[in-house]
Amino acid sequence: QVQRFLDSALIISKEGALHVVLTGGEPTSASNFQAVCNIIANHPAVSHFALATNGIWLAENPANMQIILELGIDEIICSLETSREDHLLLRQETRSYDATLDLLTQINALQDEDKPWVSLNTVVHRGNYSKMMPYVKEHYMELPITFLRIQRFAPQHQSESEMKPISDQCWSTLTEQALEYCHTRGGRKPYILCFDRSDVEQSFGLVGQSSMRLEPHGLIESDLGDMQAHKIRELFLEQREC
Repeated sequence: QVQRFLDSALIISKEGALHVVLTGGEPTSASNFQAVCNIIANHPAVSHFALATNGIWLAENPANMQIILELGIDEIICSLETSREDHLLLRQETRSYDATLDLLTQINALQDEDKPWVSLNTVVHRGNYSKMMPYVKEHYMELPITFLRIQRFAPQHQSESEMKPISDQCWSTLTEQALEYCHTRGGRKPYILCFDRSDVEQSFGLVGQSSMRLEPHGLIESDLGDMQAHKIRELFLEQREC
């Protein structure tokens, strides 16, 4: 089924190559996780293979990191909020907070040529707005992050009603501060992506109906959703190489 899905996706792909993100649920908890990864990594059309994980499986046994590397995974996508309390509020559990920190420590210990890309997601809302730039500065160079994705909180579920979104002015200030910080660091990694998700429909918006700003020093500001995230990254890396 995985093979057929990839073949079908290739038919409708205009690029002739596939960027695959394996997500869930938690994909590492599936009994056929490694088998699925092998099919994806060995498909001739897959140019980039990313795994979205809460990090718990990797934290449970350090040997699992070697399995990830042998499976041919190019990128690890994970989430880490500004504090353990904030992580509990947004993710409804804290085990993945410590697991993600452990995961990043493991990746940091790898040789540079072995390190996968790391995309770290975090959400900004009114309760943690004042912590966001200190968080960015703390993680900007200290952790092995390729992309730091800051998402503007918008309540999509009733359980999230206790959190409040930040104002347009605060969002604008935050993105400008992040851009300025990129400038002061000479545009070095990680690249900071800021996603403004004002509603559920917008998070699945088409490229032609959304806005995107590419900056030469590391900030990508966009209202595009997860489905377009890899396209933005490819555009940015192409621009940077030029």
